[in-house]
Amino acid sequence: MRTARQMISEFQKRGEEARRTKAAADAAYNAGLRDQSAAQYQDLLDAFNSSVRRALPSGTEGFNERLAAGEYDAIETAIAFLEADPWFFSSGYEKQNLIRFLKRVPLSDAQTERLRAVVLTRIDGHGREEFRHYGRLAVALVSEAFVAGISARVRGDKAGPAQRAQWVLNALRSAGKI
Repeated sequence: MRTARQMISEFQKRGEEARRTKAAADAAYNAGLRDQSAAQYQDLLDAFNSSVRRALPSGTEGFNERLAAGEYDAIETAIAFLEADPWFFSSGYEKQNLIRFLKRVPLSDAQTERLRAVVLTRIDGHGREEFRHYGRLAVALVSEAFVAGISARVRGDKAGPAQRAQWVLNALRSAGKI
């Protein structure tokens, strides 16, 4: 079995490949390749689609079903993808989907801690479309230290992280967790 660190590295590499193939397809389209050589352009699209499938955990047949069933390996894979935080075409949708599953499956203490670290890292990072889902995930991860870490960020001197931390606290309050 691969370690979390190996999976994270793999997801980062595959995400970069998905970004590269998307950029190549976009550049070819902008250069008019679609009209000049439909077959060549289709090859680029096929390479792009294949790289995205390889980069997403759900690109593996049966992955979502195994995750929904709470299989340890699927949970570990989903957490590693969130830890890696690759950014490429459709990765945000994948993160939202993984979060929906992860907040419903039983997690070990170690997995819960890793996900708490992911949420705090996303608060500190850049706000992306899927961020609100991290707030929903936080509801399933509540601990005194976790809430304290979020609260400290609200009082921080950086506007973006403070706002995102406030959103997470609002989600926790709304769910009756604090």
